[in-house]
Amino acid sequence: MEDIKKIKIREAKRSDIAEVGRILSENYHNTYANILDKRYLSSVNPESASKRMDTYFLTPGNEMFVAELLTDGEETGTGEIVGFVAGTPSPEVFGAFWLEMLHIEASYRDFGIGRRLLFTMGNRVADIGYSQMVIDVFAGNTKAEEIYKHYGAKQIDEFYQDIEGFGVLSSLLSWDDLSVFRG
Repeated sequence: MEDIKKIKIREAKRSDIAEVGRILSENYHNTYANILDKRYLSSVNPESASKRMDTYFLTPGNEMFVAELLTDGEETGTGEIVGFVAGTPSPEVFGAFWLEMLHIEASYRDFGIGRRLLFTMGNRVADIGYSQMVIDVFAGNTKAEEIYKHYGAKQIDEFYQDIEGFGVLSSLLSWDDLSVFRG
């Protein structure tokens, strides 16, 4: 990590989608290996994840930011993508924004990149005019749940969500005061 000069958080471009899909696929297999059904995980690969994220990127109202590694004085956006955050307006709760994904490449975790992505999204959501941001976390992903709670999210429910026909116990967390992201 000594060669990292800067991480730039920026809006995603369509040209980033292959790297976003790669990170998503890797994280699903690493982080969720003992959480999600193996039959579902067998369908997740970089190509399928990239297709999913391309559709996501092109959907109006969705927001996506990437963390780009800049080294050796780069400033033009040619660095490696090491993480991303994505979300969409809640289809069920008026005024709420659904933070659907926050993924960091394994070797770049614990350096504050996830926090920066989370806060960038939280600020964007507040700027757009949302009053609440929510996220669901798969049961067993305790590190993510602890991080979100550390930054002010409150658990409001537990439920089973359907992941391609497979039920997964999840916690629903909410930020009801988006000013937490302003600092």
